[in-house]
Amino acid sequence: INVHLNADYLGSDGFAGSFGSRILVRSSVDKAGETLEIRHGATILATGGVEYRGPDYGYGTDPRVVTQQEFEARLASDEDPPRSVAMILCVGPAEKYCSRICCTTAIKNALALKRRDPHAQVTILYHDIRTYGFKERLYQEARRLGVMFIQYDFGRKPSVKTGGAGLEISVTEPSLRDEVILSPDLLVLSMPVVPSDGADELATRLKVSTDLDGFFLEAHVKLRPVDFSSDGVFLCGMAHYPKFIDETIVQAQAAAARALTIVGKDVLELGGIVAEVDAEKCVGCLTCVRICPYDVPQIRADFSGVGEIVGAAYIEPAQCHGCGICVAECPGKAIQLIRYRGDQLEAQIAALLEPELVVAT
Repeated sequence: INVHLNADYLGSDGFAGSFGSRILVRSSVDKAGETLEIRHGATILATGGVEYRGPDYGYGTDPRVVTQQEFEARLASDEDPPRSVAMILCVGPAEKYCSRICCTTAIKNALALKRRDPHAQVTILYHDIRTYGFKERLYQEARRLGVMFIQYDFGRKPSVKTGGAGLEISVTEPSLRDEVILSPDLLVLSMPVVPSDGADELATRLKVSTDLDGFFLEAHVKLRPVDFSSDGVFLCGMAHYPKFIDETIVQAQAAAARALTIVGKDVLELGGIVAEVDAEKCVGCLTCVRICPYDVPQIRADFSGVGEIVGAAYIEPAQCHGCGICVAECPGKAIQLIRYRGDQLEAQIAALLEPELVVAT
């Protein structure tokens, strides 16, 4: 019996070295599913990306308008290749950010078509060609084999007419300053890579950052390129941004190496500057819970506060960043910063204000 499983991520809590994640697993047999509790020391987000499938240029309304991924599948099949093809680059969200792999994929597929049918006509309409590194050789090879390139501006994008006997694409050629009409058998759109479905919800559950385009955001582009601001959580691949397979492999190796710095140790060493709660002074006002930028403090029912009331604040030392905000905001002065306690600071200030001792000689 083949049972198809799918899982929903319910959330995670804990800290680097001691995470607890809850995953709801469903199957075709058990629709309600079962919640699994998984303990792990590190988390690597490798959710990947998907090809954008928006309605741009008539996609979805005419079978002759396809994406590069669909065109590549057609080239790999036994189906006869089209005699003439037009490709439009920088479609949809790619007008706002570069998807990096679109130009190279388009030229690669154009060369694949030329190998199957050297007489096939291929016209690529582009805003900007970015075949960086050694992939520039693909662009040079395409020009040598007769692939035509026409540049356009976003202010005057190509116009596509579908639904008739044939496709009609009009674009303004900047060198001729005149309109060029194309009637290809197939229109191929270079759709950009967009974040996978549910990436934004996953970011909220894990409390990690995303950029304006929805991809996961690293802590620092140079100093911590595979880390999140949250300790013990890492990222790699297209979850980070669109990239080629070789770049993905290198980044995956880096993320795995960073995760091993946590799971490969029996004991984790923490910084000495952390906040500590004196439960006997805590009134459970939730001030520290609301004010902490890292969501570390919590009210625990197994602690007793002032007057033996049930519930007092607790700060997990492994999660505390030692910023001291909760210390300054606590109205009952129940929180102290280790190594920077109030009595220590008062003693230092008093020592500075005392008059100098004059030693008689």
